[in-house]
Amino acid sequence: MNHWTASVRTCLLWLIVPACAALAQSIHAAVVLAPGTGLITPVAPGLIDLGDFEVVRSNFNIPFTIDLGGAGSSTISGHVEDRVLKLLQSGRLAFETRVVVSSASVGVTGIDTVIRTDYGHFATVVAGYEDEDAIVRHPPTGVSRSQGAGTDVSFVFGTPIGVPQNNNEVWNSFVVVSDPSPLVLRPLTLVSDGFSKSVLVWSPVPEPQTWLALAGGIGLLICLRKLSAR
Repeated sequence: MNHWTASVRTCLLWLIVPACAALAQSIHAAVVLAPGTGLITPVAPGLIDLGDFEVVRSNFNIPFTIDLGGAGSSTISGHVEDRVLKLLQSGRLAFETRVVVSSASVGVTGIDTVIRTDYGHFATVVAGYEDEDAIVRHPPTGVSRSQGAGTDVSFVFGTPIGVPQNNNEVWNSFVVVSDPSPLVLRPLTLVSDGFSKSVLVWSPVPEPQTWLALAGGIGLLICLRKLSAR
């Protein structure tokens, strides 16, 4: 090996190692989800490091109440904190969710599943949870993505989200990272013991085929109105 070859290899090493380190830092231990991933057995999500970001959208107080079939006698209430973050290193979007429970009737175990939607036009998305500055932390224990287009991403909490015992107990916020997309308000579904409630959060736009179908329907209505006017 001559001096020139050794120099080239050294330069390549200096380029490749930082690039790999940056990729590892951005993905960290998060899970990459293709459609159908985790449906039989949810995949354990990992801690995710988002790096530097800017806030694109946020709403820190989206209230909810789930009636567990008791005509108001058995409920769980709280709020959802919703943020969309633009990751400065990659340009991707992180859809961040935190669910906070403020009250629950006796016997209500908590919120066991949270479902985000409208990821069907991405081949893969990344899912994970964020670190929290608390003594007792409850991250999601499983995550899955629906079949077909893979529209829904579901997070499962082995310790259901409930009322914190004190200020040192939290349920970790969790994120879905996707390629850049326009934003629209779409349902996020909270599930407690089989009962559910949906609230609106910032999400990617629906799948392209949905927009095409809507555009086609509008076009058909315009044509029918023109024909009826003749």
